[in-house]
Amino acid sequence: MKYNYYIISALIITILFISFIYIQYQQPNDSDHGALNPVLVPPDSANTTPKYDQQFIDDLITNYDMSLQYRNSQITKEGISLVQTLNIRSNPSTTWDTTILSTIEEGGQFQIIDENSRWYKINYNDNIGWVSKDYVQASSSLKTTLDTTLQLTMIDNNTLNLIGSLPFELELYNNENSTYTLSFTNLMFNDSIFNINHSNIPIFKSLNNEIDIFTKGWTHANLVKVTDSHYQINFTPIVKEVEHISENNRDIFTIQTSGTPQYNFETSNNQLQLTFAPDVEVNIPSNITIHGGIFVENVAAVSDGLVINANSPVIWKVISDATSITIDISNTGISKKRIVIDPGHGGTELGTYGRQSKILEKDFNLSVAKLLQTELESEGAIVYMTRADDSNIYQGNNYETFEDLIARVNFAIEHQADIFISLHADNFPADLSVNGTTGYYNNDVPNAKQNMQLANLISNQISQAIDTKWLGSNEQSFVVIRYNPFPSALIEHGFLSNKKDEAKLISTDYQIKISKATTNAIKDYFNGGVN
Repeated sequence: MKYNYYIISALIITILFISFIYIQYQQPNDSDHGALNPVLVPPDSANTTPKYDQQFIDDLITNYDMSLQYRNSQITKEGISLVQTLNIRSNPSTTWDTTILSTIEEGGQFQIIDENSRWYKINYNDNIGWVSKDYVQASSSLKTTLDTTLQLTMIDNNTLNLIGSLPFELELYNNENSTYTLSFTNLMFNDSIFNINHSNIPIFKSLNNEIDIFTKGWTHANLVKVTDSHYQINFTPIVKEVEHISENNRDIFTIQTSGTPQYNFETSNNQLQLTFAPDVEVNIPSNITIHGGIFVENVAAVSDGLVINANSPVIWKVISDATSITIDISNTGISKKRIVIDPGHGGTELGTYGRQSKILEKDFNLSVAKLLQTELESEGAIVYMTRADDSNIYQGNNYETFEDLIARVNFAIEHQADIFISLHADNFPADLSVNGTTGYYNNDVPNAKQNMQLANLISNQISQAIDTKWLGSNEQSFVVIRYNPFPSALIEHGFLSNKKDEAKLISTDYQIKISKATTNAIKDYFNGGVN
């Protein structure tokens, strides 16, 4: 009897202990949605010592080789078409020598088998080819050590979906340094490094029961349990403190941010109104200190943004990166403005060619750029050339055209351009009669209005100066203007495939006219043509 008493007592204690643990790990149900309430990462859960030092993180993001994940049997990637017709191409390019192998309708799913910076290599119904990343929602599936799977999908720039083939438990930890750790109680992984879509950080590293997330600038996140096998991580965009400095005859406001806050702005000569999207948490203090402002009359925080009033007509420049939004205020006029000129192509990137003269586009672009540099500098502008000779811009390993184009954008960022102008000549071999001058701009950014007016001013005045047909300015997503944070335009001066246009473009006299017309257009821009 005494022996049975000890057994019964032990069983009771065990049951009570298990019940206690079970209660501790339960969360109350949200009766309206059938999902559990958000599990916030409390401030004191952040590690006091960062899990990874900053150098490791920078090296990982900078040197990450996206091709390695496709050699890892633990990782598979799939994509879904986001457009009505997604072209499968023979090469990762949209050039005339690329064949369209097949198409995928909206919602069509396919296996991703490789990728580069802008393209996925896919297998769709045994059609193997390349599709643009711009029109694909990708997901990565990670095998666990028990052969279950965990699927990770970035729904947008700020939301990560995790769906398991079986229920799982998960906790989120903020490691500082814009990195996070997902800790699983009942899943184990092999050592892997992978991405979902590398054009949108983050990068993921799995090992044992953890997945580390490496981001750029995400400092606030919360975990939401949707079902027993579905979690979401919301990287809430936050706008924080505002700092002001006056330097180099400019007023500069820096707004600290976390995540990717969406915003728009409107300007007049004397006022800027910056407005954030409704999902952004705006924590701008009501009192913003002005340190010896040159052009600033006053600044006021409002519920959804910021209003700045200037004491005279000024030039506004608003740019953003992973951790901040910068408002740069300078006087009107071209003097001391930082202008980046990009002679398109160069080195192994030939561009098109003249049908009569056989001139290479890269050489025409550089010739005009040098004349333009001289004209602009004579007006007091500070000019930076992405290349001054016949060379590629990107000098790193694993050369891609995309990397060479991004290097031009990075050059503009390095020099904090006030404007960026990329110079080109056009080509249309299917119809040699097509001719004219065109401007291109990116419309999918907060400074779209400035981009459009810059493209309009330059292309129109060039067309008048050299008597070509003005084809207007068109929205386009060329890499050097799509990823450029500064007011930017890409100019196609004329068609080297057209006999009349070519004769003008190769003429030194006409190239001088082009450079003078471009300079006058830029002067108009800085004299208030953007307002």
